[in-house]
Amino acid sequence: RVLVILDLEVLLPGDKVSKRIGSPEQLPDDDISANPNQSASKPNVSYSNPTSSSYQPGTSNAHANGISMNESLNEHLTHPISSLTPYQNKWIIKARVSNKSNVRTWSNSRGEGKLFSMDLIDESGEIRATAFRDLVDKFYEYIEMDKVYYISKCQLKPANKQFSTLNNDYEMTLTNDTIIQLCEDDVGDIPQTQYNFIPIDKIGHMEVGTVVDVIGVCKAESELQTFQARTTGKELKKKEVTLVDQSNNAIYLTLWGSEAENFDGSSNPIITIKSAKLREFGGGKNLATAMTSIIKMNPDIPEAHRLRGWYDNTGMLNEVTNLSARLGGNFNTQWMSFKEVRDQNLGNSERGDYFQVCATVLLLRSENMVYKACPLEECNKKVVDMENGMFRCEKCCREYPNFKYRLIGRV
Repeated sequence: RVLVILDLEVLLPGDKVSKRIGSPEQLPDDDISANPNQSASKPNVSYSNPTSSSYQPGTSNAHANGISMNESLNEHLTHPISSLTPYQNKWIIKARVSNKSNVRTWSNSRGEGKLFSMDLIDESGEIRATAFRDLVDKFYEYIEMDKVYYISKCQLKPANKQFSTLNNDYEMTLTNDTIIQLCEDDVGDIPQTQYNFIPIDKIGHMEVGTVVDVIGVCKAESELQTFQARTTGKELKKKEVTLVDQSNNAIYLTLWGSEAENFDGSSNPIITIKSAKLREFGGGKNLATAMTSIIKMNPDIPEAHRLRGWYDNTGMLNEVTNLSARLGGNFNTQWMSFKEVRDQNLGNSERGDYFQVCATVLLLRSENMVYKACPLEECNKKVVDMENGMFRCEKCCREYPNFKYRLIGRV
């Protein structure tokens, strides 16, 4: 069947409509005309729909919409990511994988399974795609970071902004009908990772749990800390990196595992973090990496070059406000009475609870008000005198030739 349309006037581009117009219906598969003479003059064409099949790399099964796995998708017109909406079901995108997560598993009362996600980018925008259960086995090894793919037949739905900073109102879910083919053509028009950088001073006003993109200079780094998890006993390694930017504000970035072990900030590198998660500890804000976070050092982007020029010329000498400073009088917490604290059973959570109170001091104990603490800035654990000129911190599992005095008051 062929529908010929002549003399069209474009009232609004398709990528601006973002919804289905009217109530379109699928044409029936029976013959258009009952005139035998007319149908005899037409070629004999079958209109039966091919059955859909799950994707396997290298197979040649027929696919929905007449696209088979042995057919190259680069022979078709591609759609920009920014034009995709849930009201479309026939599209092909050509996109680079800018981020690929590890495989995660879950188990709850509704069942168990696994998933992985990837961020896709083209010259028009970016979008996140997620695969669940069996589709993880089909796609995970085939997808590689920074490579470009043709992708078709995914389900689109509204994006969950709680877990993504991508500038797109939608996200994709891979289905059994999804086709993914590696693009071996020239991909010079496909950009790399896109960022929506938030200045560090603005981060201090954001809610805990917000996902942000950040760029900063590594002004300092802590020693690598090794300790055991309270619940599992598993050995953990972490390092805190102090980031600063042109707002003259600083914030800690916490690195874990191999990222902490391999990090070297001695040359004050420029650090970019895609999808860092904002956390709070001791009343101060800090950043942590998540499953989908991307960390890059000294990337070749304009923002990094500007930040490097600022830091080398004046920034390294400026005084900064540390958003990660713990304790002090800048708590953004609720005023409460001791009775309210007791009635709400505060103080029993793993992370602790914080509040402000105005109270009268009845007793101040002066015994043991000073103790010898770990010399690391972010660790205040009491050290043990080894009586050989060294002091051991059980939290860091290390010995130091020095310590710092800490004041502790019991009121």
